Amino acid sequence: GLGDVYKRQIICTVSEACFAVNAVAIGVAAAISVKFRQPETGTLTGCIGMLCLSVCVMIALYNGCGFWTYELLMFALLFTMGLTFTSSTTLAMDSERRYAGAASALLGALCFASGGIVSPLVGLGNILVSTGVTFVVCAICSLLCALWAMRKVPMKVAMCRIFR
Repeated sequence: GLGDVYKRQIICTVSEACFAVNAVAIGVAAAISVKFRQPETGTLTGCIGMLCLSVCVMIALYNGCGFWTYELLMFALLFTMGLTFTSSTTLAMDSERRYAGAASALLGALCFASGGIVSPLVGLGNILVSTGVTFVVCAICSLLCALWAMRKVPMKVAMCRIFR
C-alpha cells in the first residue's frame, strides 16, 4: 500500500544522501591532498589508510555490522582513497614529463579496467565476505603499485607479493 511506497521513498532518500556524503569525502580528501609537500607522501598515506580501513570493513562485514557502522567505515575509506587521486595522477604525469598525457590516460584506463574486473568479484558466494576480501586485495594492490611507482620496491618483488 501507500505505507510501502513511503518506506521505499525514505530508503531511496537515505541511500542518495549517503552516496552524496561519500562523494564529498572523496572530493574533500582530493582537495586536501595537495597540501602534502611531496605527492609520494599523499599517495602512501592514502594507500596505507585504504589498507587499514579495508581490513576494518572486511571484519565489520564478516561480523554482519549495521548499516551506519558500514557507512562510517566507507566514509573514512573513501576519504583515504580521495587522498590518492590527485597525488597519484601527479606522480604518473611527473614520471615521464614527455608523455604526461599518456601517463594520465593510462592511469585512468587502469582504474576503469580494475572496476570492470572487481564488479563481478564482489558478487561471488557470500556477498559480504567477497566484498570485504575484494576491498583488502585491491588496497594491497594499490599500495604495492604505489611503492613500485616510487621505486621503493622492485617490480619483481611487487608482482611476487601481488600474485603470491
